[in-house]
Amino acid sequence: MKNDFKNMIFAGLTLFFIIFGVTVAAADEINITLVSTFETDGQASDIDLKSNYAYIADSENGLVIVDVSDPSSPVLAGRSDVNGSADNVAVEGDYAYVTDENKGLRIIDVSHPSLPVLVGNYDTGGTARGLAVSQNHAYVADGSNGLVVIDVSDPTSPIIAGNFSQPGFRAFDVAVEDDYAYVASDSGLFTFDVNNPESPALTGTNNPGFYVMDFQYEAITVSDNRTYSIDSYNRLFIDDIGDPSSPVTYKNSTECSPAASTPGTNVGVVVLDNYAYAGSEHFGIVNVSDPSSPFIAGYYDTEGAACSVAVSGDYAYVTDSRGLVILLMEKEGTTPAKSIQIEILSPEAGLLMDPNESILIQAKISDIDGSQLQDPAETSVKVTFNNSETPVYLFDDGNHSDGNTGDGIYANEWMPGNISNISELEYTITVLTQNPASEEMSDGISGLIVFNDDINSTSTDAFNSQTIDPEKNSGSENSAGISSSGGGTASSGGESGDLTYKDAEPETESKDSVISSEAGTMDSESGLSSFESSEEQESSEKNPAYSKEWALGFVLVSVGIIAVYSITGKRR
Repeated sequence: MKNDFKNMIFAGLTLFFIIFGVTVAAADEINITLVSTFETDGQASDIDLKSNYAYIADSENGLVIVDVSDPSSPVLAGRSDVNGSADNVAVEGDYAYVTDENKGLRIIDVSHPSLPVLVGNYDTGGTARGLAVSQNHAYVADGSNGLVVIDVSDPTSPIIAGNFSQPGFRAFDVAVEDDYAYVASDSGLFTFDVNNPESPALTGTNNPGFYVMDFQYEAITVSDNRTYSIDSYNRLFIDDIGDPSSPVTYKNSTECSPAASTPGTNVGVVVLDNYAYAGSEHFGIVNVSDPSSPFIAGYYDTEGAACSVAVSGDYAYVTDSRGLVILLMEKEGTTPAKSIQIEILSPEAGLLMDPNESILIQAKISDIDGSQLQDPAETSVKVTFNNSETPVYLFDDGNHSDGNTGDGIYANEWMPGNISNISELEYTITVLTQNPASEEMSDGISGLIVFNDDINSTSTDAFNSQTIDPEKNSGSENSAGISSSGGGTASSGGESGDLTYKDAEPETESKDSVISSEAGTMDSESGLSSFESSEEQESSEKNPAYSKEWALGFVLVSVGIIAVYSITGKRR
């Protein structure tokens, strides 16, 4: 009995470290928060993103085009019938290619997103699902009809180019890279040489048959000599396709989120950098930096059945059964940028504002040399306030009083909402940039908006006695790399950028990389300001897939059971 008891204790402790280890590994490293939603009239199943528009396959409602230039306020741009049911969509050039499960391929001219026009179609003969477009050819996963290749060099008159089918092979999705097509099927991964699209040649297959339950690959994407596939049970499989004729599955799959999918559910997956983003019941993010050991980095329940996803910068655009869900993704422990400068252009410091009118917030964003950032589409500029005002995002797209597209001027109109009985409001602008090589976040810059006391029934005498201390805003030796303008200064290179008024509280040392102002501070490590509301701070808390408290509770119960068992055993 003594040996049995020792074995039980050993087993219990082993269980503790296993569970606790998994808990640590599976804890979220990306915070996901809801930005906005857009309901469609159909069943939104697939999405593609181009410029500032989201193209949504919306079942019987056809193709729906949504303007997402302002992620917080998506609006309908246009819609086109497909004379059937839109299942999947891919946008290439001025055309959207849409699959209809029962009628094949539909081609829609979207050169004017507000006026999409159906211009061509081709009946594939099978059950058209996923598709990919490459070099004037549309590759359609056509169910039991296999892989169908359609020549779309003339979008108004598509014609068959080639086809591959065989008994027992059902194609559900397809991805194309270089001269190869990778097909997700009910038998796993199929690879095809499509150097000659008229005669797609099967080069390799891989069926990871190390699971007892039956499964089928339903969605697939390609990145860096690997395919990423989701099966019908919500699991992500990674295959090495360094040799397309002999794909090899990494022997550790992972669930895309805690939700369990069911066979036949529409799913989607994209991969950027070291993360796979999946729509499969929930929206899930999987860290795939080590393909042999992927794990959930974050997830979000859209409350509908998440189907597909597109990602741009730190935004995820997810389709679920009710329409479009836009989410903000923020990584834990983001490293402050060493090369981003922010110059506030509007509102001007000291200018009295009318609280009943919209206010233009405008800033110039550049790198340490004063040059424009390389990819404005991958730059997120956020404005937060030291009260309960909703954060505002600034854009460089030519549509938000920001001048020309890509000129480095980011702007948006902001309408005050919760400013009763206050005479001034502090705001902070932060910048997050993402590109394939790196991710950077600015320390931030603060400014002050002062409201007209005649309109707002408040006094501005205090402000009239405030003047900006030129020594704190002149780019002295403690503010290297700082660009200044009437509204404030921004820090790059980790030093502080202080916007200080003469009657303000004592400011923080610049070497601490903290932006100091009258109303609060911003920590460059976390990107959080002290004047953020408690609700905002709570919402930024991570939502772990597994909690340490749960694991500890489970272990304590297990040890208790072992102890009781041991005592009862001794009595016997």
